[in-house]
Amino acid sequence: MDGKNLVIQLDMHGIGISFGAACASGTTKTSNMLIDMGLSEQEALSTVRISFGKIHNHNDIKFVVESINDIYKKSKKKEMENA
Repeated sequence: MDGKNLVIQLDMHGIGISFGAACASGTTKTSNMLIDMGLSEQEALSTVRISFGKIHNHNDIKFVVESINDIYKKSKKKEMENA
């Protein structure tokens, strides 16, 4: 799944995450660091950063995981319908 799309979808669920690696923050380009780590360009474009801190609890984490799972399932279902 495209990382930028996931960022937008999660934003609509009230969840703020970032696209790509921190060193490429603010750009939509593939992160050189992720490429240097051995990821393909497609894999690098599918990465997101999720940060949790002291203010978050188990339920917050569960909500993020469930939201990602729902978005991914809907994305795959849409792909299959369009195939």
